[in-house]
Amino acid sequence: GDGADGGGADGGAGGSGDGGGAPLCDAAPCVFIGAHVLASWSYDFTAAPPDQLTKMCYDMFILSGVVDYFALNITLLGNLIAAVASNYHDMPYHNFNHACHVLHSVWMVLRAPSAQAALTMEDQLGVMLAALCHDLDHDGRSNSYHVNTQSELARLYNDTSVMENHHCALAFDLLARKECALLDGLCRDTQRTLRRVIVGCILSTDMASHFSLTQDFCKHPVEFDANVDADRLLLGKVVLHACDIGGAVRPFDVSAQLSRRVHREFEALAAEEAALGIPVTLDIDTSDPTVADQMEVNFID
Repeated sequence: GDGADGGGADGGAGGSGDGGGAPLCDAAPCVFIGAHVLASWSYDFTAAPPDQLTKMCYDMFILSGVVDYFALNITLLGNLIAAVASNYHDMPYHNFNHACHVLHSVWMVLRAPSAQAALTMEDQLGVMLAALCHDLDHDGRSNSYHVNTQSELARLYNDTSVMENHHCALAFDLLARKECALLDGLCRDTQRTLRRVIVGCILSTDMASHFSLTQDFCKHPVEFDANVDADRLLLGKVVLHACDIGGAVRPFDVSAQLSRRVHREFEALAAEEAALGIPVTLDIDTSDPTVADQMEVNFID
């Protein structure tokens, strides 16, 4: 995975604001939308406004049980979600709407009894936070672009998973803010576990890791041992990566909208790379609908 508050009819809704954010609920946790609406792969929020997306995120953390389990401060949760939303930008695809799609998919997967049996509550909170933050400050450019232009980020992260390292570092920068310090009340061991899960999961969204992660998952026995840290971390990585690239599991009209957003972003990137005379990340021209459709089939295959 490589975010934003897209605008326009097909741009996606996203975050805005200064990141401070008023708490969504002032006292006891409340639910704005509810599981009866959210708990469906058919729920369409591709054109949802920023406030609805923020409430969605809040609801999913409440409904997951992690807020009650860890006695998390709901004001800090609201502030964190607002700060995260404001650090996604107006990209066609990698925007706050995308982050919400990924978080929603993760939450849906984690509702499965088999996932709850294999993953601890620390894992579940970690994967959800990773989903929310996994594309923070995305600029619509690929790791290849950053490496080939030797951008400041490429130099900072030594050409390795450039954007994913940046997304992850910014996530912890936000969590370190006093008004967003959601995890500060947890014991050190739990904080260390959460950091390990969040870092591992966000870095696993680098498409360069796709085949090695897929192979590790396919070689693993069907059963995951909840008592083995490596088992749980692998499962968390797979859940987030699958949800990051799994738009095709949604209804066709939703998936088609998400695909068009991806195409627009990569077309703009290809034009920029061509103008700079550097290798093109993805040579894409979707003006022919048949070509665009075939690209989606190829990606799924």
